[in-house]
Amino acid sequence: MILGILCILFGIFYKKHEIKAGSRLSKIDKCIKGIVCAICVVFIFTEAVLVYNGQSEYKGKLDYIIVLGAGLRGKHMLGTQYERVKKAAEYVKENPDVKIVVSGGKGNGEDISEAEAMKQYFLNKGFKNDSIIMEDKSKNTFENLRNSKKILEKISNKKEIRVGVVTSSYHITRAKLLGKRVGLKLYAIPAPINKLLLLQSYTREFFAFYKSIIFDRG
Repeated sequence: MILGILCILFGIFYKKHEIKAGSRLSKIDKCIKGIVCAICVVFIFTEAVLVYNGQSEYKGKLDYIIVLGAGLRGKHMLGTQYERVKKAAEYVKENPDVKIVVSGGKGNGEDISEAEAMKQYFLNKGFKNDSIIMEDKSKNTFENLRNSKKILEKISNKKEIRVGVVTSSYHITRAKLLGKRVGLKLYAIPAPINKLLLLQSYTREFFAFYKSIIFDRG
């Protein structure tokens, strides 16, 4: 929407002013076009990285997997959240020794925490209570991973642990980036997303990715 508004404003400006070669407006015109082209290149490159990383799935053995929250309506998981827990359940069935960290706090419009909703899902699927670890204080991806790392440091006896992250395919790149920032080397287990939401999800993730690069620290 923002890019569309900028293009419309540029079109109005371009049509309103007669831009002659060598004039001041001509130089401004070239500058604006250069900026737009640069933004497009960055956008395309970033989206290519997001798509590529979202296709790589780790198949090896892990000690823990962190399942990231994605929103509830009341007590019920939304589609994106459901796909994540479903993917996590598939992995754990193939690797029954892995422990599950469900990570996500209680947001607006949610009656329980995302972690609690995910835990109930796994319990209903027959997973043992002692194989599920709750992190229910986080409000964003950075806090998900930072808080989860603190929990793992307290409960793990190993010096080195192998940790996977289960999240939507578009979200894998940012999750691994923030994992590295908090001191976790994460192995990707991407969950599928609704094809109708592909364009919206990847476009939104472009802005979220750069927001995380700049602000998600500490």
